[in-house]
Amino acid sequence: MSKIVINNSQEFERLINKFELCSKNIVDILNNEKKNVANINSTDVWSGNAQEALYGKYQMLEKNFGPIEQTFQIYVKFLRNTLEGYKNIEKNIIDDVEKNINNLDVNS
Repeated sequence: MSKIVINNSQEFERLINKFELCSKNIVDILNNEKKNVANINSTDVWSGNAQEALYGKYQMLEKNFGPIEQTFQIYVKFLRNTLEGYKNIEKNIIDDVEKNINNLDVNS
């Protein structure tokens, strides 16, 4: 099983933001493809056997668009929850150290 090891929470958050932006770009691309296919489907611009074959193939592929978008959203949410958990643990450790700072001197 793969592990996520966070050494720098700011860098990890930057990567999550970058991934989220890429996810939004993919959604935009898929939406643009829907519009493009709708614009050329059975129009004066393009019609015939090739157009029908392409549109049929597109309809098969389009069924995957929703699950692809959902998978990206779930993954971004997972990464954000992971980061939030890491930040909470980090804060708890710092708070515990500060609370027990007087007890850390082993020479006393």
